[in-house]
Amino acid sequence: MTDLTFKGKLKLFGVLKLAADGGKVKVEANDVLVVNPDGKVQGTGIPVIQPPTSPIDDVADVKVINSFNSTLTVKVNGEDKPVVALGVCIQGGKIPGGTWPGMMLPSTQNTGVLINGVAINVQNDNAITLPNGGNVVFDKESGQ
Repeated sequence: MTDLTFKGKLKLFGVLKLAADGGKVKVEANDVLVVNPDGKVQGTGIPVIQPPTSPIDDVADVKVINSFNSTLTVKVNGEDKPVVALGVCIQGGKIPGGTWPGMMLPSTQNTGVLINGVAINVQNDNAITLPNGGNVVFDKESGQ
């Protein structure tokens, strides 16, 4: 298996489809995050505890469901999945599909590889769950 690894400063533009030869697409040592609403848990947040009139879903599992820039994709199991460059995530697990929306934060782990002017999000980047402002760390799966 061969990984496709980007290093240093790189500005990607337009529509690009990437595929590693049986490996993963990476920026330096970190796997790039891909949109993964139906896959494995990608990160962990802080449980959201709301008043009784709100849905009860205190599961801290998080997945990315949308990227603000879908022009860069990675082939995963024969399917092109958008690479995350800011976007929307969802936290929860008691209700199918998740309960609590969140927003990806600009990448702190990747400052050199951009797609259409936005840094690509990679593993160990962060998001915020909107109802409680809780921090999410994408430390589980990249989605690839």
